[in-house]
Amino acid sequence: MEFSFTQADAVRELIVTGGFDEPQILRDHQGIERIAVARRKA
Repeated sequence: MEFSFTQADAVRELIVTGGFDEPQILRDHQGIERIAVARRKA
């Protein structure tokens, strides 16, 4: 999932409370946290 600048913390919290494990926030080519990756809980 891609999101806007400065929203990494909010997105990470939504991922954890939304039933997903292992949230990772990846940086784009400019070094900005912009992409979230997570696994759905089993």
